[in-house]
Amino acid sequence: MAYTRYLEIRITYGTYYDFEASNEEQKQNQLAKHPGVIDSESVYRAIYVSIDDIIRGIYNHAYSTPILWVSTNAGDSGFGKIRVNAHGDGYGRLYMKNEREEVKYADLTQFARWLVANGLRPNSQVKTINLAMCMAAQSGKGVASIVAGSNRLKPATDSAVDRLAKALTAAGCRGIKITGSNEITMVPGSEIPTPTGLKLHAVSSSGFSGLPDIEYLDDGTAVAIVPDGWNVVPGQPAYLELPKKCRVEPEEDNAKMQIPTGGWIVTAQSGQQFPILGGWNYQSGGFLGRGRAYLPYGIRAESLGANKGGYLRLPHSASILRDERYSYFKAVAYS
Repeated sequence: MAYTRYLEIRITYGTYYDFEASNEEQKQNQLAKHPGVIDSESVYRAIYVSIDDIIRGIYNHAYSTPILWVSTNAGDSGFGKIRVNAHGDGYGRLYMKNEREEVKYADLTQFARWLVANGLRPNSQVKTINLAMCMAAQSGKGVASIVAGSNRLKPATDSAVDRLAKALTAAGCRGIKITGSNEITMVPGSEIPTPTGLKLHAVSSSGFSGLPDIEYLDDGTAVAIVPDGWNVVPGQPAYLELPKKCRVEPEEDNAKMQIPTGGWIVTAQSGQQFPILGGWNYQSGGFLGRGRAYLPYGIRAESLGANKGGYLRLPHSASILRDERYSYFKAVAYS
């Protein structure tokens, strides 16, 4: 599908926007798809939108003008696409931080109401809305699941993708494809990212050291060893039960928010540490129970027995980012 109008919505908290450094790269990426254009504004525009305005459903002429622009055919044969840049919590919400690391959340139902208030109408030329935020297709323990007979993912019920699709349908804005990732969409450069959340430092055969122990099979599958003491439970999603008598604390970047999917450190009685990666869903077991770490879709888990560890396998085919239609990385819903 030819997108001749592309609108980027950058969610801010106050005047702060967390992804400023990637603005020019994103713009050039879109313009490269239209080598014949002279005026970039004819195919690409970007706006900053306060998360407070989204929560309250505020109309603003500065918002409605670009939304009407991307929604209108104006005689060309193409279609409009909207990309929403924000953080995602994996529970159906987007959020943004301010300079003081304070956080404010907005539900995707609120975002749909804001879009409609600012000009998105039924039968508009917007055909795709991409939620460029972490875990937009997850909802708590629920993760996107593969559609039988295809490589397409269906978002979890009550995920951000699911909520936006349902809210737009309720508003009469039908026929829009909503896409979003099942995983963390940005990782530090020191990690080797895959779309299913298995980084090469993820698991270790040496207990809690966090050192990688990865084997690559002839077909490109990456195999990681889960150490003894962890209980590996296969399934989709698979999960790991933490060893007994461990201490679990949020990673430094997750210390204030303590989001279940924000990254955690498990410390054994010996003092050795082991990470629960961002994108893996940590659920506390309470005072007497054992905590669990639910793994992203696509990682195949194999148990070596109760509390004896096991293997995590990432097929090479699942580690390749595919196009938007056939993707393990993006889940798709329609309004």
